[in-house]
Amino acid sequence: MADFAESLRRLRLEAGSPTLAHLQHSTGISRTVISEALSGRALPSERTVNALVRVLGGDSEAALRQRAELARRAAGRTAAVPVVREPDAAVVGGELRPADGLAATVATFAAGCLVSLGGWAVVRALGSGRTTRSRRR
Repeated sequence: MADFAESLRRLRLEAGSPTLAHLQHSTGISRTVISEALSGRALPSERTVNALVRVLGGDSEAALRQRAELARRAAGRTAAVPVVREPDAAVVGGELRPADGLAATVATFAAGCLVSLGGWAVVRALGSGRTTRSRRR
């Protein structure tokens, strides 16, 4: 796995050492997942390998074959090799964007809070016996 990560790092160097932020923007994969793939701490997913190698200008088919071989060897060992699980992502324009999924979750939560506050104000006004009609009398 260390050799595989080294080949990804070498490919990144040959591509001009793009930042993790640039790679995240170009691939739609989080910086954390990209960093773990480059560090060799865990075997990256096929999607991560394919996207990274494609953006870095490498041979994605060869990299996917190498990853598959690592996964096969790891499956035969007693100690499992950790595999990075990518976070759930939203599909935007045909591309997976993890950050967009988080933004949608936050927006939904905020909208729910606003609706709850509005409902609370109505209940409070009705409970106090003060309505628009009673004020006009």
